[in-house]
Amino acid sequence: ILKKNGYLKKVDFFYLPDLNKFIIETLKHYGIKKKQLINSKKFKHIYSDEVLVLEHPYFKKGTIASNFSRIPKWIPLLLKKKFLKHKRKFNCSNKVFIDRSDSKFIHFSIKNYKETKIFFENKGFKFYELSKLNLFKTIYLFNNAKIIAGPHGAGFANLVFCKKNTKVYEILPINESKRNVYSKISKLLKLKHHKLFTRNDKDFQIYLDFKLINKLFK
Repeated sequence: ILKKNGYLKKVDFFYLPDLNKFIIETLKHYGIKKKQLINSKKFKHIYSDEVLVLEHPYFKKGTIASNFSRIPKWIPLLLKKKFLKHKRKFNCSNKVFIDRSDSKFIHFSIKNYKETKIFFENKGFKFYELSKLNLFKTIYLFNNAKIIAGPHGAGFANLVFCKKNTKVYEILPINESKRNVYSKISKLLKLKHHKLFTRNDKDFQIYLDFKLINKLFK
């Protein structure tokens, strides 16, 4: 938005909620240097002559889940146009399971992980912890995939790099059925999105029913 309106080169520093490797790699492609980034987790207060603040393009009233479902089409299209050309090819499967076992959060983790891994690997899937890939290998992974499965989580944001008609299986506890951000992105980009519901859990963890999944594969 800043670049489109001619403000990007006028900004000296960027005050951000975190400075992980994905943020740094992303902003580098807009000509923003690491030394221009200020981590708000480290610096709680700043002094400046002028501050530019952008209103969120679609977060208004309501819950986080309901706001995510309003994501406009121009956002995934912009990301695809800007970053897809930088994808970095590597040897990977076109049947991808998003592995959240590296997450520091318990919610949407898989209780019967060992059995799940065996089941999906027998179906030809390979498990990927996205935190261990750089941004551009992640882009290639999703763009190369024919089928993507895994528990609900931030990794599915990379669906913006998928080809049309890619099959997507998002696994959720049934009490979280109203989370629609990834079905919305899939609809905008013409992906074949399916939700696979598991039983409720107080910690929002997932226990997979393999009889149900077998029906899905049939």
